[in-house]
Amino acid sequence: MNFNHLNDNLKQFLFIGNSVKILQIIPSLQSGGAERGCIEVANGLSDIGYPNHIITQETGPNTVLPSLTQLHFAPVASKNPIQILRNAALIHRIVVDHNIDLIHIRSRAPAWSIQLIKQKLHIPILSTCHGCYRVPNRLKHIYNRSITDYPDHIIAPSAYVLDYLQQHYPNSVTKTTVINRGVDLNVFQTKATDKKQQALLIKTLGLNSHQPILFVPARFTKFKGQSTVISAISRMKDLPVQVVFCGKIQDKSYFNQLKKQAYHEGVAHQVQLLPPIEDLPTAYSIADITICPSMTQESFGRIPIEAAAMGSIALASNHSGFKHTVLPNKTGFLFDANSPDDLSRKIRHILTLSTNDKRSIIDQATRRVHQEFTKDTMVKKTLNVYRNLLAQAKEPLA
Repeated sequence: MNFNHLNDNLKQFLFIGNSVKILQIIPSLQSGGAERGCIEVANGLSDIGYPNHIITQETGPNTVLPSLTQLHFAPVASKNPIQILRNAALIHRIVVDHNIDLIHIRSRAPAWSIQLIKQKLHIPILSTCHGCYRVPNRLKHIYNRSITDYPDHIIAPSAYVLDYLQQHYPNSVTKTTVINRGVDLNVFQTKATDKKQQALLIKTLGLNSHQPILFVPARFTKFKGQSTVISAISRMKDLPVQVVFCGKIQDKSYFNQLKKQAYHEGVAHQVQLLPPIEDLPTAYSIADITICPSMTQESFGRIPIEAAAMGSIALASNHSGFKHTVLPNKTGFLFDANSPDDLSRKIRHILTLSTNDKRSIIDQATRRVHQEFTKDTMVKKTLNVYRNLLAQAKEPLA
């Protein structure tokens, strides 16, 4: 096999011995951090010349997989016990037919399918705990153990998730590796910013380049907190800020409520509610502030680091993963979640910072992204976990 064309940064992770075959299992490849990470790892494996497999229930219209990745469709999103049992047989057949050497599970339901056949497989089982799952009762606690306790090793996508495991599943911590999600610096880099593209986007959106632009990229669902931003803007009508919300309209009723709220609070002329913007890097680059107003826990918080990579100051809810991706007053700012008053104060504070202070925050944030939160680092660390697990299993390594 000729590896001359491969990414130099990944060559060191070439597996010794026979060609290793990795299987990832994820309920959906539609969109989201877990889905993106799955595809990025598949690309990493393909870059070093290894065929790999993914089992999923569905893909999205923009899902693109490398040629060395073979896709298998199965109802692995189902939590129905009977279907989980059937999925165990389906997964076992795929593992045997394709000589799979390691399984990487990214969801609890298929993890239970794996648990049912684990003794038959005799190969390493790895999981990624993508979320901080609720533990309202003992039954739920047991259900979550499929991905927190039973695998041979666990990946936590942030220090926040590790804290969650320490609190609820302490036995899993000793076999957990923290691997932060990362930004694709080939896509999100200020050096590649096209001034003409920025001007075109500003014109297309009908924005005034001489007035502050606030960017809020998130799915339109109540828990993402867009309503808090509108309320905050209504408290600062003396400032000519422009707010661009964009994202998948997951809750149409909520989307319409936001329109009504903006009108009733007298800020409709300052607010745009849009579907996803395709050129997300440029959108970040024209924003003075990128706001992440999520009301619920975020296992990582990717938006602040994407914003930082593109030179926009991040302002996020003061909880969960955001407390790890944003260092207050150094690489961005945090505000009290669901508090329009505190959010409006923080927006005012950022907008009144001196040019030097803003530049210092942006520089620190960008530098931290390059040091700790890149896609390449995430992929390399994940492949290293694969390598270590395979070495411990003594197969297929010689």
